[in-house]
Amino acid sequence: MVAVFAALAVASAFVPAARHSYRSQPLHVPYIAVLGIASAVAAWGAWRRFQLDQSSQSFLLAAAFAGLGLLYLPHAFYDPRVVNDPVHFFFGPASRLAFGLFLIAAMVELPIPRMLERPGLVLAVLAVALAGIIDVTAHSEWVRHFLGPEPYERNELFEKLALAAQTAAFVLVGLKWLRTRRPFLATLVAASVAMWIGDFLMVASDGWQGRWWLGHLGLLEAAAILLLGSSNRLVHAIDRDELTLYYQPKIELGTGRLIGVEALVRWQHPERGLMAPALFMPAVESTGMIRPFTRWSIQEALRQHLSWRDEGLDLSVAVNLSARLLDDDAVVGMVREELDALGLEPAVLELELTETAVVADVDRSLAVLDGLAAMGVRLAVDDYGTGYSSLGYLKRLPVSEIKIDKSFVSELTADDNDFVIVRSTIGLAHGLGKVVVAEGVEREETARVLTGLGCDVAQGYYYSRPIPPAELFAWARRWEDQRVVEVVPR
Repeated sequence: MVAVFAALAVASAFVPAARHSYRSQPLHVPYIAVLGIASAVAAWGAWRRFQLDQSSQSFLLAAAFAGLGLLYLPHAFYDPRVVNDPVHFFFGPASRLAFGLFLIAAMVELPIPRMLERPGLVLAVLAVALAGIIDVTAHSEWVRHFLGPEPYERNELFEKLALAAQTAAFVLVGLKWLRTRRPFLATLVAASVAMWIGDFLMVASDGWQGRWWLGHLGLLEAAAILLLGSSNRLVHAIDRDELTLYYQPKIELGTGRLIGVEALVRWQHPERGLMAPALFMPAVESTGMIRPFTRWSIQEALRQHLSWRDEGLDLSVAVNLSARLLDDDAVVGMVREELDALGLEPAVLELELTETAVVADVDRSLAVLDGLAAMGVRLAVDDYGTGYSSLGYLKRLPVSEIKIDKSFVSELTADDNDFVIVRSTIGLAHGLGKVVVAEGVEREETARVLTGLGCDVAQGYYYSRPIPPAELFAWARRWEDQRVVEVVPR
């Protein structure tokens, strides 16, 4: 797409035409129209991302592209009375300057008070304001007077300002990409580079026609990037109901009762079938989709809890919380919103965090975890033993549960080292007042040993694999009917 329009731009630069008359270039009108359509496409792509990640970054990008679209489309049919209208020379750099400023704001993610309450209205106001300010200003008498009949020298000032804005945007996008390695930001880096090159050509080149055309190609690239990004199947997996939650039972060892479940996401891919999280969650986290995925998981798990409770099965539900969300203060509000929407008490929800994620930056994690714990949500450290294998840091964290990794549990009865590790972990965790859950229990003998060691809860294939919600209700009834509890003295 970009290559086609680049060829058109270069070709049009050699069309015989008056040096100062952009209307005399035969490809000008369709080119401007395409830029307007590209802006609208890019706005749609950014808006789709905003609907999923609810970030000010996506919101501001959508506003910037929508405003540019409102500018470009009318100018495709704008016929100035004066052939050498100086306003024409002001419009291009002013629009790119405005977009650069919006991109800078998007990268620093400036807070927008109550932005999420009525995002559609705010988006429309910002887009119209962006287009209106530039359009009205560009056609005002003071601009005509400022530019004068020979606008090149003063127009160069706006070109340099636009180049400075694009340079700042490129640096900010690049730095953020280096820090997060998100593919979406990498594509914006490419778009920023293209726009910077265009602005540089506008400032450095002597010829006017070709550089004007090339100066806008970055917009086309950004539009194509955002369109492709919004068309990604992973982005639409939530909207198309391709995601589902499977649930693995958690059994209280002392009584044999079913006390809760862990929710595990699955993707019913139209072509590849049912996919485990290990096959797609790395892509979810790297593309910045982890927040909408987590919100959906919490929503679905809470709805399922409510459905089971209405049928007489009262189970707590555990959902995994990504390490990427441990520095996101908005997570606390998100969890509160989902609980309030269904009128549920926070205690029905448990959030599980991997040990490595928690101890990587305890200070950073504390603010979010303290907020969740203060709300009443239960917290658990998952996969314990695979990280630093120390309980010392746990006294600082408001977690109520420790889950021993299955790599220690699966060989518990055959490996003396694993037995010592599990026994020590149970004793230390109980000393800190934590509940201990053993993962990966696959044999009855393992369950009996864990019961003897004083482990509180177990889950694993010995009891059940992760199963769909409809099957879990039937499984729970069968388990209750046939369970035989053998209490081992502690």
